Amino acid sequence: MDRAWKTARWSWDRDGEGSVKAHPLFRYRAGRPAYAVQLSWQKGDGTPQFDKNVNSCQIKDEKDWNTWLDKFPQPDSKTVEATLSLVICPRYLDTVHGGETIRNPGILRNIPLPNEPTFRRLVETFHIHQVTKTIINRGAWPIILRNEDHSGLDNRIYYNLRCSNALENDTALAMTFIPSKRLTYAVLFGYTEEQINLVLERLAFAEHASLEPFTLINTFIELEKMQRFEQVERHADEMADLIENFQLNAVTAAAKLSRPVHEDDPRDLVGLAAEMTLLRNGLVSWAKELERLKGKAINDFETAVGGDPKLPLLNPGEYLDRTVDEYETMVRRCEGMLSQVSMTFQMETSSIARQEVNKMKALAILTMVFLPATFVATFMSMGLFNWHPDEGKEIMSPFWWIYFAVAGGLTLIVFLVYFFWSRLRDAWSLRGENSDREIV
Repeated sequence: MDRAWKTARWSWDRDGEGSVKAHPLFRYRAGRPAYAVQLSWQKGDGTPQFDKNVNSCQIKDEKDWNTWLDKFPQPDSKTVEATLSLVICPRYLDTVHGGETIRNPGILRNIPLPNEPTFRRLVETFHIHQVTKTIINRGAWPIILRNEDHSGLDNRIYYNLRCSNALENDTALAMTFIPSKRLTYAVLFGYTEEQINLVLERLAFAEHASLEPFTLINTFIELEKMQRFEQVERHADEMADLIENFQLNAVTAAAKLSRPVHEDDPRDLVGLAAEMTLLRNGLVSWAKELERLKGKAINDFETAVGGDPKLPLLNPGEYLDRTVDEYETMVRRCEGMLSQVSMTFQMETSSIARQEVNKMKALAILTMVFLPATFVATFMSMGLFNWHPDEGKEIMSPFWWIYFAVAGGLTLIVFLVYFFWSRLRDAWSLRGENSDREIV
């Protein structure tokens, strides 16, 4: 497998015979500027300080990319202690149709590069592992992968972190770390302008720790945590609002919450519960990935840059343990809100059932009041009685027993038909359940 073919695999999917398919793995969307960052620590120099205006620049078009890549230095391990090279790809905008924003689950495939050759140069310069394209294109679930390459002169460690595209504003990180030369190459995918500024601010705050590869992983995890926890709190507030409204009548809710006078649609609460369930599942999956990351991170990133810990660097194991605990707390928050929703619907169902029972009681009372009188009036108006008989005639007909015989017989027939029909229905239901079990 030659290098050209390996690079081409990044942009074009191929079948088993090597022919190119028509669907590219990535879409090149030039226009929104990316941020390119480079920071080096020269041996003998003081603690490096990241400066946004000095160590980063915006890249807008092919000319900017080629200029930056042409000037990309080849670090010398004899003079350079450590180097960080980072590209932050801005998030491509979601589609807006009819005033409604339509989420695109494959939006990370849209990268801010003008064409395929430019992306090839970036891939080769940053030594990006090919598994990155798989994670970006198959982001249905969150995943953290670590790969290691011993084929070259220098051992390379690859980290790929990908959030689930089922959640809003999903992001990804592709990072290559060369321990022998303390080189870190990384690409962040799908970041908003606000998140880009947060990344640059965290690099400035970290000082020499910004050259540590785990600092980028920590930054990625922190921004993802901030986003998901804010999403949980937002959904929880909306759900609490709807739950409260379910306990009020429409007029009281409108007066208290400044809303139009209307009954809340249960489908709104059902939709929020479905989103909260999806978010809860995403948090659980991501927490499991962070738990698996802990052992790898401790082995790879437990030492300080250059062995000179001028600042207390973050302990990967302790940090990930604390982060997993925070995710578990937030998962319990989601489960608590979902339990409240379930209890709310149970209360609503019980309330409706009580109303129906009260109606049935009213009908039963009316029946008990009028049924005896109706029966007596009907019975007395039958031809069985002759209220003005001739002399020597009886008031009651001698065929009175026919009424009770026919009425009693029909009643017995109705009860028997209902009894056998219910037994037959139960037998059919049991047979259907047994058939379903056999299929499973």
